[in-house]
Amino acid sequence: MLVAPRDYQAEARDTILATWGERPWYKGGETYRSCVLNIPTSSGKTIIAGLVCESICHRGKFLYLADRDVLCEQPADKFERLLGIDTVLEKAEKYADLNAPVVIGSLQTFSKQHRLERFPWNHFSYIFVDEAHRHVDQAQRVINYFSEAKVCGQTATAFRAKLKDLSAYYETVAYELGVFSLIDEGFIVPIKVKTFPVEIDLSEVGISKVFGEDDYNADDLDTTIEPYFERIAELIKEHCAGRQILCFLPLIVSSEKFVGIARSHGINARHIDGAMSEGDKQKLLQGFEKKEFQLISCSSLLSTGWDCPPCDTLLNLTPTRSAGMWRQKVGRILRVLPGVIDGIKAASDRRQAIAASEKPSALIVDLLYHTDEFGLQGPADLIAKNAEEREAIAEVLATAEGEALDLEEVTEGVQEAREAELKAQLEQAARRKEEREKAKAKGLCSALHFALIMHDKDLLAYEPVSRWHNHPISDKQRAFLERNWIDPDSVQDKGHAYYITNKIWGRKQANLCSYRTVVALEAKNIPGARHYSEEQAYRQLGFDYPFPFGKHAAANHTLRQVPYGYWDWLKRQDWAEKDQPLLWAHMIKIGVVKAEGVW
Repeated sequence: MLVAPRDYQAEARDTILATWGERPWYKGGETYRSCVLNIPTSSGKTIIAGLVCESICHRGKFLYLADRDVLCEQPADKFERLLGIDTVLEKAEKYADLNAPVVIGSLQTFSKQHRLERFPWNHFSYIFVDEAHRHVDQAQRVINYFSEAKVCGQTATAFRAKLKDLSAYYETVAYELGVFSLIDEGFIVPIKVKTFPVEIDLSEVGISKVFGEDDYNADDLDTTIEPYFERIAELIKEHCAGRQILCFLPLIVSSEKFVGIARSHGINARHIDGAMSEGDKQKLLQGFEKKEFQLISCSSLLSTGWDCPPCDTLLNLTPTRSAGMWRQKVGRILRVLPGVIDGIKAASDRRQAIAASEKPSALIVDLLYHTDEFGLQGPADLIAKNAEEREAIAEVLATAEGEALDLEEVTEGVQEAREAELKAQLEQAARRKEEREKAKAKGLCSALHFALIMHDKDLLAYEPVSRWHNHPISDKQRAFLERNWIDPDSVQDKGHAYYITNKIWGRKQANLCSYRTVVALEAKNIPGARHYSEEQAYRQLGFDYPFPFGKHAAANHTLRQVPYGYWDWLKRQDWAEKDQPLLWAHMIKIGVVKAEGVW
């Protein structure tokens, strides 16, 4: 291996292999032939595919299926340059050697029957499908042909509904990572959004097929957007000084026109397109990277396969309905400058290094596009879990014209408002006598209350997205939830129980305190309660610390409410000192036991 994987990349690799039932990664439980990797653009999904390939290609042949012919070269380069994996291409005029262990091909090519049938039906043991949300029927034809291959589809959608659509083709979601997780871990730069007061009506723009997807007609877009070029150039000059701007226009001719207008306003801008010689293109790209000019504009040339870390601003004048295309464009501006985080182990230190660098953030310039058709992609689509959250985020961004808003802060504000609304509903429900008595009798909380107390955005936005998610919860899940004081009757389905269980286990592994302890801390208005360990919580709460197990926990007793007789019984249990060190320390404090043993 020539490059050390990031922690999450190694975790994604191991999770995919475990989902497939491949040993030694498989630790038991259910396995699946097909799964989804849901991870943002710029997070290194090609590296993850390469890590999986490196781990198991000696067990069988591996196919990486790119969306189009032109997108095969980049994964081939990364497999070889970063991981030392030799690949061969099956695309257009290039034919792969049938003995090659690793093939990178295009869906364009493999969807042709005569190219598909070059390979025996059992030729490939493993298939990765890039851009899994696109051309799903074509991809499924290839997957069905290689009927014994284990499959992983890669996508970058935040929308649960879109993941749910993929459940007709893939059995489970193996691994997910959000944009904010990458920002919080210090692997990409924070995203800011600045909305310009330029209102463009797209309702009359026609829809055409673009790479097999419905998207806005480029000629119509050109006609609709061109009248605003002067105003946009003025705003760029005023608000984007010192930034390296990547601009997308519907057509080559519109890119050339916008560059001319931008230059007339004193913006050092250049146009680039595929018709230029390779030498001229490289000269322009190198000049932009060296900051010899401020703005580079194209039609679609730079949306994929181009990395330029100094580029920090996106001006997208080609509005799109394609989630994949939108994410590809945004991904061009998120990379950290070279050397800034190299060798830094702690996430907090990486974030500080980014904040102190010449590229502390990325900026999306957002125009007020209007359309009668749902599907226009914007900043909110990078992170919103559902349509309701998307609309709330988009509304906040649209009402802050000219101000650069941090996308994560906006999302947290929307989340807090949603939590407040849900808490009000929960309190109203709790006032009902029968519900209050039921909860008191069982000593349990609802799944909703657990998610609210933990401020867990993923649980609050939970939707079943894998086939098995909709199954009833198992007896084992029910018992685990009850042991952790969560009412299993409030859990939607098996998938919901699985995610809650993972959250509980994750907190235990991170040495974070339990739900009941967080409730006790918040009752005393202690900030950041969910980030406390049990020991830290005990130091804060003292005798008001909640008893953690058994009948006293079920009765919601604190340490001060436990009678002496119970402490006297507990000190005589062989397991108490080992399994309950916090309680043992408390018993020493109150004089039930000596520090060196039982009185």
